[in-house]
Amino acid sequence: MIRYLNVIKLLTYIYPIRKFYHQRICSRFYNYHVLEIIKKVNSEYKICSYFDLIYVFKQPPFRGLINTLFQPNNFYLSPKDIAIAINISISGFCNPKHTNNEKIIDFSFHLASEIKERVKLDTLLNSELDKIKKDINLLVENFERNEIIKILSNKKKMFEEYFKTFADERFNDEITIWHQNQENSFIEWQKEDSITVKINFNKIREGFFLKGFDYSSKKHGSLWVATNIKGYEYFNGKQDKAEIVWLK
Repeated sequence: MIRYLNVIKLLTYIYPIRKFYHQRICSRFYNYHVLEIIKKVNSEYKICSYFDLIYVFKQPPFRGLINTLFQPNNFYLSPKDIAIAINISISGFCNPKHTNNEKIIDFSFHLASEIKERVKLDTLLNSELDKIKKDINLLVENFERNEIIKILSNKKKMFEEYFKTFADERFNDEITIWHQNQENSFIEWQKEDSITVKINFNKIREGFFLKGFDYSSKKHGSLWVATNIKGYEYFNGKQDKAEIVWLK
């Protein structure tokens, strides 16, 4: 019995250490590898008249998506997902004349290939993926280019594809996202201009609550404030020691 209690006590110390180590590995992946990839080609991929890839690197939609690689789930990002996250990060859907989707797609293919190669060559990253039962070989490098172009040209389709990456069908709670339509840059609150996804309210990946969108829930009511704590966002969450990312 005493031996059993000692094992339990030891495990209570191991978990926070293991969690801290995992966070350090994730930070190294994003802030070293991903940033280095971007810096090397930033001048080559002119994605927008107003913003560059360094700006995109700092945005929650892009950061949240890329970091899914080291989250224990069955989702593997693709060039399509990367291109959508970049477009949303720079609000390219609002400024199509000043957004170069072809360059966005080119960079998305490049980034997917570079991430796969770097993770395979980095022992620490590879080992961390093994611990959470993820296989880097399942990361998608290829995707039909014309299909991505069609998605980026259609707001409804792009928003559906983007918010689908947050959905978790295991949960009963739902959030409805209200978005602008193809013709307008404002919300009209029509049913056809909304998307509903099942989601874990207690752990929403950053990049979900975006300016220019509105959110509601049958169970939790209308969104008044969304907060971000260590890479996760919360619906009407506590504001103490949290970054406010959306405010009505």
